[in-house]
Amino acid sequence: SGYIRKHFSVPIQTSMASTTVLLGFLDALGVQDRVNYVSQYAVASCWQQAAGCGALVESNATLLAGQQAGVDVVFMDCGSDCSNVNGMSNGVHVPTSQEDGMLA
Repeated sequence: SGYIRKHFSVPIQTSMASTTVLLGFLDALGVQDRVNYVSQYAVASCWQQAAGCGALVESNATLLAGQQAGVDVVFMDCGSDCSNVNGMSNGVHVPTSQEDGMLA
């Protein structure tokens, strides 16, 4: 319950990742060439090159909405109830874990 079924053409041709955690998975899959926008915090050389070519995720809400609408899939984290993912026809939740602080 709470899930929305979505349909995509495969293979995905264009995408964006809303967080840097997801970039490692996309890198492992070898689909870096299909990621149109990356976080300004991306550190791997491929992502830094993309960022240097103007492929950064926008911080301006209007421009961000345009980026999100212009790709096949937006890989993202869920909010508290996944309404952010469910509200986008091309939003896909990638369940990952991350820690905001230092690990002991």
